[in-house]
Amino acid sequence: MSEEALNLEHARCPVCLSDNYSVVFKRPDLRLCCSSHRFTIVRCRECGMGYVLDRPSEASLSLFYPPRFYATNHDRSGQLRPLQNKLALVNAYAAEFSGGPLLDLGCAGGEFVAHAQQNGWQASGYDWTTSLSNQTSLPIQYGGKLDELYADKSFSVITAWAVMEHVATLRDTMQNISRMLAPGGIFIALVPNFASIPGRYMQGDDIPRHLNLFTPGSFDRLLREYGLQPVQHLFDQKIFMGTHRGLLVYLLKRLAGEPLDDIVSQHRAPGRRPEFCGMLRGKPSALTRTVCWFDRTVFAPAADWFAQKIGRGFTMTIIARKTA
Repeated sequence: MSEEALNLEHARCPVCLSDNYSVVFKRPDLRLCCSSHRFTIVRCRECGMGYVLDRPSEASLSLFYPPRFYATNHDRSGQLRPLQNKLALVNAYAAEFSGGPLLDLGCAGGEFVAHAQQNGWQASGYDWTTSLSNQTSLPIQYGGKLDELYADKSFSVITAWAVMEHVATLRDTMQNISRMLAPGGIFIALVPNFASIPGRYMQGDDIPRHLNLFTPGSFDRLLREYGLQPVQHLFDQKIFMGTHRGLLVYLLKRLAGEPLDDIVSQHRAPGRRPEFCGMLRGKPSALTRTVCWFDRTVFAPAADWFAQKIGRGFTMTIIARKTA
């Protein structure tokens, strides 16, 4: 996509609406390479929320979601163990509503909807995209406005697995989530954690599709504003991988004088992983291969475990209850 084709807009903090920010980094779309534009990622000085400052407008946002985006997500979300772990969370924190109405926001192909239905829940799904169509008998709605589709207090549980970071209308969506939840109902959201080393320093988010870069504190603030009380924060990797893998290689390459932008590209861009793990300053490197092996087999598992314990894991799941 050319620079001319992009339609960008200046964003304010999606949580507190402040325009007081500091720039954290700039980078292009490295995952799908839909544009060479270097998007600016900032941190709100008022609430700590991260976000894309020069975000694609609603008219151009769909250009960053080509069919291959949904194809790769479908392949990952269709694995059984993550589905089982998602349902285990729902059953653990919403036991009193067992078998009740559940809405899965950003449901994609409906894998979790189907799994929840098979295990006794009255599950349905919604996704903002109109690029997909319902090829199943599941009650899934693609496109349309939440406030026109679902009645007040109509769900006991609402889930959003790796979805809220993508939502362009974050405050409107939170208002609808609160409105649609019955009193005492449970909201479960899994998002990347911008207060982690992979999120803040390794640039692990999928820019620019991840418009909202949450921290535990900023998400809690948003939830409370809409009548949802945080119950628990989890930082494990039982549903989505969020690892420190590569951090030692990052540090080695930085010490060797490689530009940070190039290191991030090696780590994130398709086809450049062998360069990240086996080269240093453009030349094959046995040292880099050794550090990469140690990073993968010893350091990253230990760092992931420690980060989970202190609330700094890259994968963050927040469980909240509607208070009224």
